[in-house]
Amino acid sequence: MAITHQIVALGDWKNNLHLQNDACELLITLDVGPRILKFGPRGGQSVFKIFDEQVGGTEEELWQSRGGHRLWLAPESFPFSYFPDNFEVDYQVFPNGAVTLTAPDEMPQGFTKQIDVCLDPELARVRVVHRITNVVDEPQQVAAWMLSVMAPGGIEIIPQPPMRAHPGFGPGDFTPDCTLVLWPFTDMSDPRYHFGPEFITLRQDESLGATKIGLNHGAGWVGYYLGGTLFVKRFALDARATYPDRNCNFETFTNEEILEVETLGPLTDLRPGGVLEAIEEWELFTGVPEFDPKDDVSIAKALAETGLV
Repeated sequence: MAITHQIVALGDWKNNLHLQNDACELLITLDVGPRILKFGPRGGQSVFKIFDEQVGGTEEELWQSRGGHRLWLAPESFPFSYFPDNFEVDYQVFPNGAVTLTAPDEMPQGFTKQIDVCLDPELARVRVVHRITNVVDEPQQVAAWMLSVMAPGGIEIIPQPPMRAHPGFGPGDFTPDCTLVLWPFTDMSDPRYHFGPEFITLRQDESLGATKIGLNHGAGWVGYYLGGTLFVKRFALDARATYPDRNCNFETFTNEEILEVETLGPLTDLRPGGVLEAIEEWELFTGVPEFDPKDDVSIAKALAETGLV
């Protein structure tokens, strides 16, 4: 089956682009954004959270969380990052099924956001290209920040770099290979976390409040497990680049309602008219067995059939 697309309603949002192939489906609102509202197996549960009470709203003065996947500006500050992306987006559908979404200029921030959504014709895979353009007459420093708001009740899986033995007192590699960044509201004794030799896991829990960590992460992927489906986000690390938030190219946040899987691009000095790109690759694996999120052996066994480990 080739990729199909149609305009459907979601509450009071009447213009939403539904894309699907035999394996998966996406829903992208055109009434605000750019936002990808849903991604899941065809006919199955979306892995993204939508705040139902915010569905249908447009042109609000303040930014709305809404849910789904969005593109932000980093480093985080208010109002710089919190532009109210509450307006209709332009879109173009190409013969191969790819879609380009373009938002109105954000002023006074001075940027335009664009997202390309490229669905694989057969597999549950999506290539998501994010662009930020400097639309003012002076250079600006910015980084792309891509946030996927995951449905509650799941477990995030973050692969660790391979462990190696301490070189002792002779020649060898003494350099660190990962950076962990903490926020003032992060409690390292929080029971939602597991820091194992192979994996970090973070469980979304409706009874616990906000926590966040960031990493300079070179493993290339992070997963979110929900009810037998594993959502995998692949992204790059440029070891030569400088990233926001003490050099984080990956961050994750959770509270009572959601968990966010966030990637960041390098800090970039954009000249007037300059464009930066940041790419994520998404994939879904279904039928993944349950595992103990505090047991690396159990996690690896569950992931074995996906080819991730």
